[in-house]
Amino acid sequence: MKNLEIERRYLFDAYGIYDLLKENGISFIISDLEQFYLKATPSETLRYRKEDNSYIKNIKKGGGLAREEFEQKVSKKEYKQAKKQNSGGIIKKKRFKFRIDGYKFELDIFKGKLKGLSILEIEFDSLKEAHKFKMPKLLSPFVIKEVTNEAIYTNGALSRSMRIPLRDDSYISLKEIISSQKVKKPKFDLYISATEDTSYVFHNYLHRFFVTFKLNLKEFAKNKEIKPLKRALKAALILKKLLLGFRKYLKDKNTIEALFNLNSFLLEVQRIADLEQSFKLLLEKKQNYPMHLQPKVLRILIKLAQKLKHKKDNLLECYPLKELEGLEKHLGNIENKKSLKVPYYYAKHKILEKRAKKLKKEINQIRITKTIAKFFNVKVKVKGYKKLKQRKKMEKLIENIKKLDFDKKDKKEILRGLRGEV
Repeated sequence: MKNLEIERRYLFDAYGIYDLLKENGISFIISDLEQFYLKATPSETLRYRKEDNSYIKNIKKGGGLAREEFEQKVSKKEYKQAKKQNSGGIIKKKRFKFRIDGYKFELDIFKGKLKGLSILEIEFDSLKEAHKFKMPKLLSPFVIKEVTNEAIYTNGALSRSMRIPLRDDSYISLKEIISSQKVKKPKFDLYISATEDTSYVFHNYLHRFFVTFKLNLKEFAKNKEIKPLKRALKAALILKKLLLGFRKYLKDKNTIEALFNLNSFLLEVQRIADLEQSFKLLLEKKQNYPMHLQPKVLRILIKLAQKLKHKKDNLLECYPLKELEGLEKHLGNIENKKSLKVPYYYAKHKILEKRAKKLKKEINQIRITKTIAKFFNVKVKVKGYKKLKQRKKMEKLIENIKKLDFDKKDKKEILRGLRGEV
């Protein structure tokens, strides 16, 4: 049967589509499709498709919004014979068919090598209707972009390449940030499109945080201020957590080992940060103590300040700046597995979903979950996280006071006041 096929096509974030349709009372049909092309050019295609137990031969001419289409059912035998002549890839996908506002929608969720790609198609009776179409409010938050006139997203083009078309905008954005020397704070401000290659995003964030670590460490070496040191620590910890969170996607584990060489240094930086935090917290709590304890609290504050200065002065002996070159080389040589070459919008659901299930018990695990969540710009609610964080600050203060060379009786009096708040 010959007719004119008029349709608009959209890249779509299909994660959770089953629940979305069900919760909104929209009935749908799910089919399993397999298809291949004996001819696939921008102007004409010859396609064979198996949809459940039906076999269809299809010829399309033209491109874009409207195409001439000829379709007929064929036998299983003819389908198998044609399949033997196929030299391209075989596309497999799951199709959701449903109606909203009188429009017929078909959502294809691809499998195999194209896993992670989802395309929404809407059919129309006329060009006028197609031009007037507005995406229903229920679906519009999940639309990534329209690809009606982008030939690389046609099934014919996909069967030839068997690769998802991915972008590399974050690489361009990273180059601009690095060249402008705006890498001061470890923020997540790279421009990332939904169809970005996740492996680019991952590599660029690693490089982003390494440069943040390096620049702030050099700034600390000049002025011994705590702020750049804390920024360097934050960036290095995020580097470690990202590498740990994505380690199964990496071919070479040497980089993770190289990063663990930083451990003694990072532990020392963490001690300095904890000491500084303890000093500020005790200073804040000082006014809550009775008058006869005020001089003792003051002496403890002086001891903390002296210990803090000593540790800052000797920090770079643990990790000389020249060691940064070796770490930078390792990060530059990282290779990831092909399984990471998926669209960013797909990876942010799948990776976060798997990790978040496991990482909610201990406070450091919560931090890893939140790091990955920031990487994907997704909000993760962890019950009691702020309370745990405040408790940990108080425990660190108590721990640091215990370590001080100070009169035991006086220490006990000071600690008794703090323990009431833990």
